[in-house]
Amino acid sequence: MKFCYFAVHVEIRFCLIGLVPLFRLNKMQLLICGIILIWFGQNSYSANNPVVLVQPQLASPLLLPYNPTQTTVSLEKPFCVFDTLNPSSNANVDVYVVLSSVASSTFTPWKNYKGTNGGSTGPYRAASFKLPNCASPAKLSDLSIPSKLLSTLNEYLIQIGNNSACVNDPAATDLCNGPLGVGAAYRFKFLLIDGALVKGETSWSEPVFTRQALDPADLDTWIGKRTGSSVVIASVLSSVTFLLLCLLIPMSIYELVHRVKGKWLSGCNHKPQMVETTFTMVIRECHW
Repeated sequence: MKFCYFAVHVEIRFCLIGLVPLFRLNKMQLLICGIILIWFGQNSYSANNPVVLVQPQLASPLLLPYNPTQTTVSLEKPFCVFDTLNPSSNANVDVYVVLSSVASSTFTPWKNYKGTNGGSTGPYRAASFKLPNCASPAKLSDLSIPSKLLSTLNEYLIQIGNNSACVNDPAATDLCNGPLGVGAAYRFKFLLIDGALVKGETSWSEPVFTRQALDPADLDTWIGKRTGSSVVIASVLSSVTFLLLCLLIPMSIYELVHRVKGKWLSGCNHKPQMVETTFTMVIRECHW
């Protein structure tokens, strides 16, 4: 066993530094060397790319008050983050997502949502967008213009977990921005893709928790947490109050009319005047 381990270890070293000519290796040794080289190349991925000491940040609550949701998280796009790496005008940014419990400083890129079971076994590529233009960003004042609101938000923010259709789509083998788990903690990372190469990356974000769903048993179906009997009593009292108001209004009108009429009669004097010698007519004089 020790001899086999030593032989494999020597072959690994020779494969990596190229001291063993290929024609001297048998098929099994060639297979071992191939697997070793592929494994080494994948696991040395992060070490070969400059890491920008910036973490992806949640979108400002002023822009999105209800972020995160139960299945989505909105992040700020990395403005001016990768400028020191001199990216080309065609550079893109890929967003990788992983459950916080399995996040690692090194990982294999290009895995998708299905291949990692939604980030439970490793990071997956959730979204890709053009590198933001640091020199001429969108105007924040455009957020006050309804016709420009959505486009301006898209310039500054990227939403993760907003595409449920790709989860069951057999053709979605590369990029799938599938919904996140409810009440789970996730980490996010930005990768700078320039051409076909990974030119840089950010650090992993701090854990971000999606919202927890409420238990149906805890949902309050009555306004103000009232029971059914209290709602019935409140309804009866409301009806009685309405009837009392219906009686009070006509009584108030009657009382008002009676007072006005009495005032008018109290301001009148009756003075007898002689019109003719045969009879007397009473003329009413009213003083106001």
